[in-house]
Amino acid sequence: MKISVIIPVYNVEEYLTQCIESVLMQSYDDKEILLINDGSTDGSKSICENYAENYTFIKLINKKNEGLSEARNDGILNASGDYLLFLDSDDFWSEDFLSDVVKILKKYKDLDFLFFRYKNFYQQKNIMVDSHLNMSEEMTKADGPTFLKHIFTHNPGFNWFAVLYLIKRDYIIQYQLFFEKGKKYEDMLWTPQIFLKAKSITYIDKSVYVYRRERTGSITSDFSSENLEDGIFISKFWYKKLMDDALDMDESLKMRLLNNLCTRYFVAIWFSGKLRKNERRNMIRLLKENNIFLKCGKGFVKKTTAFICRAFGFNVCIAICKSLWFVKHKLF
Repeated sequence: MKISVIIPVYNVEEYLTQCIESVLMQSYDDKEILLINDGSTDGSKSICENYAENYTFIKLINKKNEGLSEARNDGILNASGDYLLFLDSDDFWSEDFLSDVVKILKKYKDLDFLFFRYKNFYQQKNIMVDSHLNMSEEMTKADGPTFLKHIFTHNPGFNWFAVLYLIKRDYIIQYQLFFEKGKKYEDMLWTPQIFLKAKSITYIDKSVYVYRRERTGSITSDFSSENLEDGIFISKFWYKKLMDDALDMDESLKMRLLNNLCTRYFVAIWFSGKLRKNERRNMIRLLKENNIFLKCGKGFVKKTTAFICRAFGFNVCIAICKSLWFVKHKLF
């Protein structure tokens, strides 16, 4: 059973060696590494070339810069493995786990995918914090919607990181589960879809993926107008899909998914105060046009945000959020 590890690479020379070495340390032999150099302008390309020259199972694909989604899609199309894993080039794996994963794949031969947990690595403080996912031991194997219902019953803030899934390549091709080109937070568009279509998945209670936080240039630390607009696009995408009458899904699961997937709309409210005046004006227009999402948010913070927006307007709510972020920054 061959495993393909897809690593999109863009200007990460400082972290790339640690990333690749964490795959090379895996004792499982039947694997390939696809390094998708997405038009890097630093020393990343040279590092990739060096590894590709020294290891026959490492394939280097050089391409013009088109973003993470297209790099992952190129990896999917060029992979020869039975199952695929995505690994971001500024992150790494913390232990030797592929052999154990393959044993599970051989035990459950019909799996569409399996998933696992991650660690947060706060590199400025040099602190590793294990993530937590509350899962019953009885959840050994089920279809995607059943797993989602269990997850959101116990984990309403579930994260959709695409790098936590080992997924059958034929399953991706069958349902054309490629990443949306040109959008940030592409994981929130892709990962829920693989759950909704899956007939057989399982979960491994292992924290093997190390997610690097506090890196300069990371998308998650960039609250630009473009990123916030993409967040609203994600909320619109999922609202339309989940409200489709043709979608046969438990109503309570729909509401839980909407609460989670409309989070990017609320993020746009919370961080619009960081934008320039003309950008903020355009963002408020978008927020007003899509104010249906104010009804979708659950929990104290989202409900309070929705109340302020309805009672006093988006301008007031954004000003309050900006003041709160300023106070937090001064205190901490």
